[in-house]
Amino acid sequence: MITAKDNFFSFLKSKGLKFTPERRAILEGVFSFHRHFDVDQLYDRLRRQGEHISRASIYRTIPLLLKVV
Repeated sequence: MITAKDNFFSFLKSKGLKFTPERRAILEGVFSFHRHFDVDQLYDRLRRQGEHISRASIYRTIPLLLKVV
């Protein structure tokens, strides 16, 4: 069974981009929500989990995730 992580990894690889720890955390953070959310909510959740990710990284990663869907 192909997972969202596998799809995202393949997409990034096809575009010559890396599957960084930050992108992994953002992907997992997105799928941890079971309702609509905004970037600030995702940012706050990731920070509470101990991730050191900037809002800019989230804003750059979300469009990449949307292209995979």
